[in-house]
Amino acid sequence: MLHTIENDYLKVTVSDHGAELTSVYDKAQDFERIWCADPAVWNRHAPVLFPFVGKVKDGAYRYNGNTYAMKTQHGFARDAEFTCIEETTDSITHKLVYSDETLEIYPFEFELLITHRFDAENPRLLHVTWTVKNLGSDEMLYSIGGHPGFQIPIEKNLKFEDYRIDFGEDPKPRRILFSEDCFVLEEDEAFALEEGRYLNLEHNLFDDDAIVLKEMPREVTLESAKGSKKITV
Repeated sequence: MLHTIENDYLKVTVSDHGAELTSVYDKAQDFERIWCADPAVWNRHAPVLFPFVGKVKDGAYRYNGNTYAMKTQHGFARDAEFTCIEETTDSITHKLVYSDETLEIYPFEFELLITHRFDAENPRLLHVTWTVKNLGSDEMLYSIGGHPGFQIPIEKNLKFEDYRIDFGEDPKPRRILFSEDCFVLEEDEAFALEEGRYLNLEHNLFDDDAIVLKEMPREVTLESAKGSKKITV
């Protein structure tokens, strides 16, 4: 089931499946901001990654002497059916709670709340909030992440390669390095940006999988020097 909120500028749609943001339609500029989930390219819009970001080696991990299978990438929340527990004129909240099935692959009792909400002062700003609750008595280990896809080009007569990510003034991001079997290495390296702030988009940018950075600024902007429309995250 899909749930929709809208104001004078944006129409936002969220699915019960994965509590996934499936559409941010820009009413003022007549344009869809979120990736269309074309199965020939990537069949998702903006999945939430929980309780793992990435994948585990050989599809299994050990905790407290027990082995658990986690064969899916990025955990299981993105493919779970959430319950919509609150829907107002400007917000949608979904909930996922542990079950016997999740305990077989993730041995923690949890509650995950995901809220999509318009900002009270800026109607063009959408907040996405994750609240993770530990319902058990032991320490709960988890990671959580967002994976939004955006439609590019944003404007007609432009192409993918016309776009860049603006890291802002004087950023100093560092790239996290991995071993051949995908373990994080102790050392990292400075990540070079064009003109000290831009990452130009190219189709081969992720040939070696994701670029993982740390010491990032609070926000980055997807833009083109040839256009006027942009998306800030």
